[in-house]
Amino acid sequence: MILPKNSLLGLPITYARSTEQTLALVCEHLANRQPCIASFINPSAFHLRLLDQAYANTLWHFDLILPDGIGVALAAQWINQVTIERQSFDETSLFNPIMNHLDASRKSLCIIGARPGIAARCPRKMKQSYPNITYLGALDGYRPFDERSRGPCLWIRMWSWWVWGLRCRRASCCG
Repeated sequence: MILPKNSLLGLPITYARSTEQTLALVCEHLANRQPCIASFINPSAFHLRLLDQAYANTLWHFDLILPDGIGVALAAQWINQVTIERQSFDETSLFNPIMNHLDASRKSLCIIGARPGIAARCPRKMKQSYPNITYLGALDGYRPFDERSRGPCLWIRMWSWWVWGLRCRRASCCG
């Protein structure tokens, strides 16, 4: 089941109505051995779009663009008349269900995002709670796209779940 992307104030957004529906989409991608590139938009993403249209253009190529913050979920309801819940890659939302699934099914993961050095430290800490995941690489989110694409994730095949912009407590304290 592929959900279409809709426009919300010039940014793409996937109207997955719940974390359960998002988890089902992720599991479907993995079961079908399809790549899945996800991102989350928060209120600052709308400001960033005004400064850098290439940012918004790039997001349209992602598989899932989810509302990170109640404000984004409410904007979708008010502007586009759709009810969705706030979703984020943190421990109150998608982090544990997705990581549990990846661990139970022995999948692989590439981490992209965070400040320089943080994403690279995450696999070591995540491995303690999720030992069956193959951690393929980590890149910070502070490089031009062409430079990131030459990094260790270039060779990742389609059986990896990609995470863009880690912000959960477990990941952001990977120091």
